[in-house]
Amino acid sequence: MSNHLSIVRSKGGADITIPLADLRRLVLAHPQCQLKTNPDGSANLIAQSSEGVFQVYWSPNHLWAERLDERFINPLIEIATLLGARVRGDESESYRSRDDTYIHPDDAAAVAANKTESAGRDRRRMYWNVARIAILAILAALMIKELFSSR
Repeated sequence: MSNHLSIVRSKGGADITIPLADLRRLVLAHPQCQLKTNPDGSANLIAQSSEGVFQVYWSPNHLWAERLDERFINPLIEIATLLGARVRGDESESYRSRDDTYIHPDDAAAVAANKTESAGRDRRRMYWNVARIAILAILAALMIKELFSSR
C-alpha cells in the first residue's frame, strides 16, 4: 500500500481539479463527512466510516491522504466514487479495493516512463558496483603483493 493516496479525476492522461464546491456538496449529502476549511485556503475532509475516523486533505490542486491505515482504503474509494474520481497510489496504481489495484489508462504513459527511468537507474547502479568491485580487487592485489614482497 502507498504512503500517499490521491483522489483524482482524469481525462486523456491529464488530471482534472476537484473543486472545493464538490467537497461541500459531498458533505451536504453525507452527514458522516465534515469539512473544515483552513485560513490558508486548504481544507480537511473528516470522514466517519465503520472502521473509524480518517482525514483527507484538500488544496486547490490536490486531494490526498497520507499514511492512511489500510482499513480506510475502501471508505476512501467510496468517497472517490461519490466525487466521480478514483484513488491513486504513489506508483500510479489505482485501487478497486484494498487488495485490488490496476493501472488506469490515463496513468499508463507515466508508469511506462517511470519503468524506463528506473531501468536506467538500475543499469547505472550496476555499472558503479562493478567499478567498485574492480577497484577493491586491484587494491587487494596490491596489498597482497606488498605484503609478500616485503618478506
